[in-house]
Amino acid sequence: SLNGINDSYELFEIDDDNPSYGDKPVFGNDAVLKVFGYPKEKIFNYEFWLNKCVHPDDREEQSNYFKNNNFPDMRTYRIVKPDGSVRLLKNTRMVKELSGIKYRIIINRDITKE
Repeated sequence: SLNGINDSYELFEIDDDNPSYGDKPVFGNDAVLKVFGYPKEKIFNYEFWLNKCVHPDDREEQSNYFKNNNFPDMRTYRIVKPDGSVRLLKNTRMVKELSGIKYRIIINRDITKE
C-alpha cells in the first residue's frame, strides 16, 4: 500500500506530469483490474476508458475534463464494468515530486456502497 491506500478497494496510477505532452501513464497497480474489470493496459488507453468504462451519462463531462486538461483534484463519476454493473468511483488527483520529476498520483476508490 502507498501511504495508507488499501489496494483491496482503491487503486492508484502514476502519470508523468509534464505539461508539454500531457499526463503519460508510467505505473498502475493490479487493483485497476479489480475496480474497472479491465487490465491497466486497456484502462491507460483514453478512448477505451471513455467509451467502454465511463457510464454513458458521464462521458461528456469526463471528455470535457480531458480535452481541457483540467481534471478537478477530486470528482466522482460512474463506470460500467464488463458484467454490466454500475459502480460509483471517487477520483482523487495530486502531484508529488520525486528526484526532481513531477508525478501525478491518481486514486480511484469504489464508493458505491458508501
